[in-house]
Amino acid sequence: MVDEFIEWVRGVLELGLQQPELRAKYRDIIRSFFAAEVADRRVNPKDDLITALCQTEHEGEPLPDEVVVGMCNLQLVAGIDTTWSSIGSALWHFAGHGDDRRRMADADDGLWDTAIEELLRFYAPVTMARNAMEDVEYGGVTFRKGDKILMNFPGANHDPDHFEDAHEVHLDRQRNRHVAFGIGIHRCAGSNLAPHGDAGGAQDLVRTHPRVHAVQSGRRDLGRWTGPRTADHAGHVRLNRTPASPGRRTVATGRPLRRGAFRRRPPHGSHR
Repeated sequence: MVDEFIEWVRGVLELGLQQPELRAKYRDIIRSFFAAEVADRRVNPKDDLITALCQTEHEGEPLPDEVVVGMCNLQLVAGIDTTWSSIGSALWHFAGHGDDRRRMADADDGLWDTAIEELLRFYAPVTMARNAMEDVEYGGVTFRKGDKILMNFPGANHDPDHFEDAHEVHLDRQRNRHVAFGIGIHRCAGSNLAPHGDAGGAQDLVRTHPRVHAVQSGRRDLGRWTGPRTADHAGHVRLNRTPASPGRRTVATGRPLRRGAFRRRPPHGSHR
């Protein structure tokens, strides 16, 4: 099902971004899939998350099917999109910054912990939005009830009032209260798990291919591409592994760039 899940998520978040009918199609596919799974778990419980949700009660009543389906939908869409975005950002950074890549090749777990948090801060792969529930004035701007508000997590993570050298990557940054996972009661439910997956993907790259580096595709500087990314627009990420000896060379071509992987042009500044 992995390929199907990826196709569905791309249909909702990437391919359907400018095609509402395509977005609706894949949204319905996802919800229909989970509706069938929920109906099955009601009569054939298993040792899995869907069963646990089906057996959960609120105020003495089981959660309605539509709520369970909504939670499953969130797990799939948010889990895949954030994962490939954050891992993709880490791979992009190390492929483009040789000093950081070489430093991390033999790094201990302590440095990996701070490095992953720093890359999450710097590249902030997720941005959320909210609807104003009432009229609010903030910073001289009035938000009316019903207005859609973009929560600028990347901007907050580059706030010089809260981060020293905010526009630089410091892999050993100790004070790093970033909001890449949001904040408050809506903080990402997977925020404790996500850094482990990010670290695993990045470690695999820098330890097995310590000389890997990014190669431009066509006329575009992929690190400065913004907006939706598909194979037709930006091609593939190409990573070259510098040969260890004459005559040995490997070129690895990855999947098409995913929406959100490199969401904005990185701020100018040195990296160390």
